[in-house]
Amino acid sequence: MTAPTDYRAIIRRLLAIWDTETNRTTVELRTDIDFQVTVLVRGLTAHAADCARGVLTLYDASQPVAAVPVIRSLMEDAVTAGWVLVVPDGWKAVVSEGSRTRAAVLRDAMAANASWADAASEARRQEYAEQVKALGAAPPSYKVFEQRLRALEGTDDMYMVYRYLSGLSHASSETVDLYTAPDPGSPLQVRYRRQASHSMAANLLVSAASSLLHALIAWDMTQVGRPHQAELDAIASELGVTNEWRAKASS
Repeated sequence: MTAPTDYRAIIRRLLAIWDTETNRTTVELRTDIDFQVTVLVRGLTAHAADCARGVLTLYDASQPVAAVPVIRSLMEDAVTAGWVLVVPDGWKAVVSEGSRTRAAVLRDAMAANASWADAASEARRQEYAEQVKALGAAPPSYKVFEQRLRALEGTDDMYMVYRYLSGLSHASSETVDLYTAPDPGSPLQVRYRRQASHSMAANLLVSAASSLLHALIAWDMTQVGRPHQAELDAIASELGVTNEWRAKASS
């Protein structure tokens, strides 16, 4: 009988690989990739690793419901890193959308006379607005997460998982249901659960491991010779997932 896969152990193995990366003083990067891509992929992978540590902490504390939004962020990090890596000029969409959002926040803050909004805020807002103008507005293929998934190979089953994660990441009745149970004998017709859980907890741990793996693959693909390819390929084989980011061929 085959022993069940220990996904927490896989996440720890992946984090050990990332820790090796962060301890390196020099990294030989590919010159055929825009430096902006490398910077974005590295930042997204770093955030994915931090999210993965958070997931382990919450699961070890028997808090899989609280881990759901963190797993959602981890998945977004991985997919966006892969998207930026293989979509031509995709980095422009990421930077442009970030600048647009910052400019909008500063504009609204100044309109509301926020205490921290000053002349420097207006200068920053103008800088962000100019950056959006120079780069162009982010296309729907970046803004809509489903479209990012559709642009990539090996992501066919991810959107349904993402929708489930999204449903439990907000203040919704679906979330409330996890903390209550029917009780006809109670005046409120419900009883409160001491600790919430959900049926997808084990499967979402699989998603967390796969997403961290794919974030690390994206970072590895920005480097000359892919220094961690053998280790990452082995883990991809264990998880039964793709071991490389590729753009989906146009139909």
